[in-house]
Amino acid sequence: MLRCRSLLLPFVLLAAALLLSSCKVIPITPHTISGKYTYEGQPNGMWNAGESIILGEGTFEYSLYTADLVDHPQSNHYPIRGRYKLDGATITFLNPAVPYPERTLTRRHKLFVMWTPKQVDEFHSTGVHPNDLLYQQP
Repeated sequence: MLRCRSLLLPFVLLAAALLLSSCKVIPITPHTISGKYTYEGQPNGMWNAGESIILGEGTFEYSLYTADLVDHPQSNHYPIRGRYKLDGATITFLNPAVPYPERTLTRRHKLFVMWTPKQVDEFHSTGVHPNDLLYQQP
């Protein structure tokens, strides 16, 4: 029995090494987080109201949309454009006109999710994912 275990040990270690090497960690960089972020659950993230953010290599474009803004005098303020700073999993939009200019990035499957501080607090207090998170679109 002991001899059988010692013969299997190299195969078990090899299988474990192969499994670990196939798990690719995607770092949080301007390149990996780039793309459009919108709400999940509706085709193309279209809801009656909400926000969308497009991230480029160090730049962003923020849009707020509601049915009320269509004919609202402030609707010409969108999109808001600017640069962002990335520090680990924290992204900071360097334009004070963006609501919640500091957000947290996490991963869900192969895509990134953007959280406001309010959403993080809500999740920690309830354990429920907010339904208004911004998801990176494939």
